[in-house]
Amino acid sequence: MKRKIPIIYVLPNLFTISSLTLGIYAIISASTGSVQGLINSAIAICFSILFDSMDGRVARLTKTESLFGMQLDSLADLVAFGVAPAFLLYKWGLYELGILGVAAAAMFATCGALRLARFNVISLKNSKQSSEYFVGLPIPGAAGIVVSLFLTMNHSFATNELVKLNTPVNMLILTAIISYLMVSNIRYPTFKHVRPTPKNFSVTVLILIATIYVSVVINLPLALFSLIGIYTLLGPIMEVMLYKKRKEEAIKEEY
Repeated sequence: MKRKIPIIYVLPNLFTISSLTLGIYAIISASTGSVQGLINSAIAICFSILFDSMDGRVARLTKTESLFGMQLDSLADLVAFGVAPAFLLYKWGLYELGILGVAAAAMFATCGALRLARFNVISLKNSKQSSEYFVGLPIPGAAGIVVSLFLTMNHSFATNELVKLNTPVNMLILTAIISYLMVSNIRYPTFKHVRPTPKNFSVTVLILIATIYVSVVINLPLALFSLIGIYTLLGPIMEVMLYKKRKEEAIKEEY
């Protein structure tokens, strides 16, 4: 008699597979090269980020975390946040650089794969450390920067000055920076150990109000780009501020 698998164990993987499916759709849409196709691709990646943020939480809430789920999540992330944004970047403007544009798009996807592989290794070796901070910019954040910037520049709010920044060379620089941040040793907070206090609650409320205001009054893509951009800059800023302290910690670990 075959053993039935409770739906609760399958639920987290359904979110992961949904994220993967959206990533495949994003690749197909971006491959058309049309403006509407690129917009559909960017929106699909946004929803993929949403589903990806839910699968881990659902697994923890239902206590169904597993190595299988972690590996499946990484494979889905590579497609949705590595390959799909690379296609989007290439069709958006990198194609004008010829073989250099191909190399840049491949670099983005490759750095995403390296970032995911390193994350899995760190998680298996030291689960406590991996829950405190990410080493390198998380790949969903890298994809989020790309799609939110694209949607911002293609929104009706965008000015001619902003659109003029959308050059192949600028896109090449952006791709190189994001790719480097993914494979760098810069630490990004996970916020998993943040406990509710009156102080951080007030800050959270202010951020939500500001985000809602920008989303409604100005535009949603700009609000998303601002939030993800702040998080992307948070890593390097914290590295500079805590450089001395972490250097002392590294010396202590050697001895």
